[in-house]
Amino acid sequence: MKYLHPIRRVDPSSLVGQVYTQIRHDFGVVSDPFKLHAPIPELLAGLWAIVRETTLVGQVPWALKEAVAAAVSQTNACPYCVEIHASAARLPSPSSLADLLKQGRTQDISDPAVRSIVTWALSSSQASTIKTLPASFSAPEAAELLGVVVTYHYINRLVNVFLPESLLPSLVRGGWLGKQVWKQVGHKLAQGRNEHKPAGTSLRLLPEAELPAELSWAAASPTISHAFAGWAARLEEKGAEILSPQVRLVVNEQLARWSGGVPALGRGWVEKVIADLKGADKGAGRLALLVALASFQIDERVIEDFHASYPTDAQLVGAAAWASGAAARRVASFLAPALASLPLSHPS
Repeated sequence: MKYLHPIRRVDPSSLVGQVYTQIRHDFGVVSDPFKLHAPIPELLAGLWAIVRETTLVGQVPWALKEAVAAAVSQTNACPYCVEIHASAARLPSPSSLADLLKQGRTQDISDPAVRSIVTWALSSSQASTIKTLPASFSAPEAAELLGVVVTYHYINRLVNVFLPESLLPSLVRGGWLGKQVWKQVGHKLAQGRNEHKPAGTSLRLLPEAELPAELSWAAASPTISHAFAGWAARLEEKGAEILSPQVRLVVNEQLARWSGGVPALGRGWVEKVIADLKGADKGAGRLALLVALASFQIDERVIEDFHASYPTDAQLVGAAAWASGAAARRVASFLAPALASLPLSHPS
């Protein structure tokens, strides 16, 4: 893990300890995307809630949701997440789902259900390309799928900042050994996934909050609604604690004009946007904008500039998480057309 100090001892009675206990029980292992949130326990609880209540429980087959996570990760240039979630989807094919996504060969996915959901998920990152859901899902099932999309738009950005490109060394990633390792990873992740897990057990770790308008589709599921409302509320609280109103305004104004996709090459656009920010706000604004819109461009210099005024891991994680959440919520605002084919798009 880059830029963060490992937390070696966790009190089981603390909020981090309680979340870790739930993760081990339901997910099997506390993976690095969860661990990087540990400096701010409330954000760890929020992440766990949106992951659990969309990906691990519900009516949509978990392998389809893993395929959605892999496709979204491909749109965000997050190879770490593409490999893991493509392996979990366990596509029966001579080529792995990860390879098909990276090579743009989605037409070669033999399973029509997987092919249609992957095609839909790939369209979800830009307002101009979003497609309707490819089958007659119910509104609660749509909430699961849209929840997975938003969850991984959030996770991908943070993984790009804090984690390496892959769990595997570069020497074995593309070869026979790498394929065998990912096959075993997929098998391990699949264990226990078909066992029934009750919805809502993560929610006691989150506050009740109002669901933001761009997440209104989540209201079709009370558990998903509670999870996303609590997650969004915690992010806003931490963003306000760490970042100035000026920085948050600049980021939100830029996101309001963003319709998806990646900004121009280089960072000239960032420097123009933050030109009027002063002092500590300049480094904070640079970090937040890059996390939101080009997370793969963040390097040690960006982190050092931020740390000059914000020295702690909690400040770094909180600022990055707020910016990533703001971008994910902007993507959520693109998703209304996805519901157009449903017989019931909203709860009555």
